[in-house]
Amino acid sequence: MSLTIKLCKHGHELTSDNIYINPSGYVTCRICRKLSNRKHDNSNVRRNQRKKWNQTKVSKNYRKEYEKTPKRRKYQKNYQKSENGVRIRKRYIKSDKGITMTRKADVRRRKDIDHQIRIMNRQFIYYSKKIGTLVIKNICTDCGKHGYTQVHHEKYHNPPKLIDIRELCMKCHVKADKLLK
Repeated sequence: MSLTIKLCKHGHELTSDNIYINPSGYVTCRICRKLSNRKHDNSNVRRNQRKKWNQTKVSKNYRKEYEKTPKRRKYQKNYQKSENGVRIRKRYIKSDKGITMTRKADVRRRKDIDHQIRIMNRQFIYYSKKIGTLVIKNICTDCGKHGYTQVHHEKYHNPPKLIDIRELCMKCHVKADKLLK
């Protein structure tokens, strides 16, 4: 076997003892091959060390704290609104685990007194509109903006009365709810 190349690209001498020909026919130097295998093995060692660190308590506490940061929450909100986040959430909801979790959440919500009061107030609004005692004008009572309005209850935990109800745009409704808390 005659070779025209006398040195590999790293400067090692190519002799018949120092040549490796891989199955696809590529000629390499055995010394370079050993060095690249060592680098690869070292990277696996580092990867395994990272895996071990990720399984420690320190790492878990760090991840918990990171999940609470505003930067992470902002990322999660944006991801949930993205196409991929919506697709994953829909797939989770259809899965067995998702179905059981939504059922458990529904049961907890129904037991919640605030939720029951909200339902009672919504039913009151619905029937008031249907009977005609409540007329929606689609004008915000705070800022006077025309368009879509929401019904706001001033005294949420008391039995619903038409006097306690105001029509508000979405921005004013959020502000009014913050004032109630």
